[in-house]
Amino acid sequence: VLSTTNAALDQALEQIAADPEMGEAIHAGTVVRIGRSDGPTFGAALRDVVTRLNAVHQKAFDRMSRRRPAIALALRRCEEALSSVSAADVPYQDDLFRLARPRRPAAHLEDIFSTRRVAELQDGSPAVVAGLIRRRAARLTRALALYDRGIAERKQALRNKERDVVDGASLVLSTLTNGYFSPLMMEQRFDVLIVEEASMAVLPALFYAACLG
Repeated sequence: VLSTTNAALDQALEQIAADPEMGEAIHAGTVVRIGRSDGPTFGAALRDVVTRLNAVHQKAFDRMSRRRPAIALALRRCEEALSSVSAADVPYQDDLFRLARPRRPAAHLEDIFSTRRVAELQDGSPAVVAGLIRRRAARLTRALALYDRGIAERKQALRNKERDVVDGASLVLSTLTNGYFSPLMMEQRFDVLIVEEASMAVLPALFYAACLG
C-alpha cells in the first residue's frame, strides 16, 4: 500500500488494525509500516516490529547505550584528576623551621574509584595516585572501545533485522517517496500494489511504483 502522504497511510493502517485478523497479523510482524508516522501505528511501525522480533539485540543495545555515558564521564574525570595531581606535585624545598606543604591527591577521585579506594588514597603521594589513575584510565579506554564496537554491532544487527522483517512481511505500507528512496524497498517485489490518493501522485513516482509489482 503506497500513498503520497503519511496521513493517508495512517488512516489506512487504522482501518487495517481494526480488523481482528489483521490485528493478529500486525502482532506477528507480517504487517509493516515503513517511514515516519504522525499517528498511532498499532505496533506495525518497522522499529516496533524489529523490537518485538529482535528483543535480545534491542535490550543489549539499550543497556550498552545507557552505560556508555557513565564510562565516558569516568574517563573524562581521570583526565581532570591527572591534571590536578600534576599541579599538586610541584617540587618544593623542605625547611627545618617550617612544616613541609602537604601533598594532596586529586579531587573527584570518587568519580573514578570506589569509596574505600578513595579513602586509602587520601594520604598517597601524587606520583602513586597518578599511576593508579593512569591504569584506571587505560582500562576505561579499553572498555569504551568495547562498548562502541558492541553498540555498532548491535545497531548493524538491528538494521539487518529491518531488512529481514520487510522481506518476510505480507503487507507493507509506505509513502511513494520511501518506495524509491528507502534501501529496504529497493529489492522488494509485490503481487499487488495499491496506491492511495493516486490522483495526487506525480507520474514518475507511479511508474516506479508499478515496477515494484
